[in-house]
Amino acid sequence: MQFHSRFAKCLLAMTVFATCGAAHAGLDGRTFEGYYALPSPDTPFAESTSSSPSFVVGAGAEATIDLQSVTDFVVDFSDASLSISFNTILSNPTLNAFPFSGLVFNLLSPGSLGITDAHVGAGTTLANFSDSRISFSDGRIAIDFAGLSYDDSTEVNIEFDSVSAAPEPGTYALMLAGLAAVGLAARRRRG
Repeated sequence: MQFHSRFAKCLLAMTVFATCGAAHAGLDGRTFEGYYALPSPDTPFAESTSSSPSFVVGAGAEATIDLQSVTDFVVDFSDASLSISFNTILSNPTLNAFPFSGLVFNLLSPGSLGITDAHVGAGTTLANFSDSRISFSDGRIAIDFAGLSYDDSTEVNIEFDSVSAAPEPGTYALMLAGLAAVGLAARRRRG
């Protein structure tokens, strides 16, 4: 009898922990507009174009943002991350040291992003790029490259976290298993 009671308590604790905490950001299927901005995130740079001014996050690269016909930023979102590949014809250029010089992605889909944290991911090769260069709000992600030098094939990877408002289906299954185990333990204790 003691084993079943401990087992039920353990399952109940696992269920509680599974329903709380951080989840992925949930960017798949969201529509964004993307552009290069300078000297502030609100100012699209006139000498920059995007292959897809608005795009839906899905499989593959979503857009290529061209900067003055010398550097391309290939943008690839996933459900909880952003990868940016730099392609340039210049030799070790430095981006302008304005208050802001970088990529901006505005959410066009209804709702908010729900991002609670963003951090530099593994595989980032841009020297001196740090978490402090990533900003986000309910409807915008801004990546600041001001004053940084790069070369062809530089990579920036960013990971996003959010607090899940609703549990995922697997969480419901675990919760039901925990409740069933508690019910079974209670029934055996009575019988």
